[in-house]
Formats: sequence, C-alpha cells, structure tokens
Amino acid sequence: MMKRLSLTEDWTATVVSGLVILISVVLFSLLEYVLGWPTLKWSNGSELLSEGILSGKNLREFLVVFIVSYVVLLIAVLLQGRSVGAIKGFPVLFVLTVLAMIIGGNEVMNDWGLEAVIFCLLIGLVINNFIGVPDWLKGCLSSELYVKTGLVFLGATIIFQDIMKAGALGLIQSVAVVFSVWYFSFWLCKRFNIDKEMSDSS
Repeated sequence: MMKRLSLTEDWTATVVSGLVILISVVLFSLLEYVLGWPTLKWSNGSELLSEGILSGKNLREFLVVFIVSYVVLLIAVLLQGRSVGAIKGFPVLFVLTVLAMIIGGNEVMNDWGLEAVIFCLLIGLVINNFIGVPDWLKGCLSSELYVKTGLVFLGATIIFQDIMKAGALGLIQSVAVVFSVWYFSFWLCKRFNIDKEMSDSS
C-alpha cells in the first residue's frame, strides 16, 4: 500500500499555492475567461437581486470560485494526510463567507469602513457563542493554512518590475524590516513564555 503523504502546514500552503500559480500562468487566457470574480458591490435592492449579486451570471461565478476553492482545499488535505471527510463542512463555510462578503460589499458599509472581515468575525462569534461549532465543521476551520496560502498568493502579485524600481536600497530596507519585525516578535513571545509553536508562527 502506498504511504500516505503527511506534509506540514507550511509546506502544504507552499505546494498548493505554487500549483495554483503555475496553472494560472499556463492557462492564463482560459482562467481569465472562466474565473471571473463575482460582483460584490451593491447599494440597493435591485443591485442585490436580479441585476447584481443574485443574477445568474454572478451565481455561476460564485459556483466556479467554490469549485476551485474546494479542489485546492482537497489537495491540501490529501497532502497533509488527513481524511477527506474533514472538509465536508466547507460548503457551509463558503456560504457564510460569501454572506459576510455581500454584507461588506454594501455601499453604506463601505462608507462606514466596515469590511467583510468584520462580518466574518461577527458571524463566527454568533455561531460559537450562541449555537456552537459542530464537529463536522471544525475540520475545515484551518485558519492558519488559509492565511499562509493567501500570503503566498499575495506575494505572487508583486511584479518583478516593482522590485527593480525599489533598487538595492529598497531591497535592503525590506529585508531589514522583515528581519527586525520577526526577531522582535519572536523575542517578545519568549519573554511572555508563549509556547514554541505560536512563537515560530508569529
């Protein structure tokens, strides 16, 4: 029997992100056509319903985003050697995330500076304190994996020309800032006797 893979969370995020980026580069024109990002901005009922958020085109784009996200998460789970059943609650998590993003996309909320992250937090607090997080949903709540994967995607958006514009001084400054912040965070965690796993991830 073939040995089951068991990569760490860091390596899983790196491999999955790299795979997605590679596919995006190779199939750029196709992905640009298929993976249109859904509309999330709205200011009235008409833009929320038939003309915008809940229009057929927008719902299809939500479906494509869900399928891609689910496949990426499935690959990540397999790389970590976890059971596929651990992510059976992902559709519910995806719907709750979309709900938070739609609320955050309202024009009034934007004027107040309230973004989707705030509403994700509020929904999570309500569920955790009033309903309780069911066991079938806990398996897909891998927040660190999502954050690490997102950071790789964010880094991939940095264009080489922008790095060249920064010049040698800019690169040295960036390295110095990153190293200083990391070292200070690590030192602070040790001073407060925070466990090693949390200290390393900080």
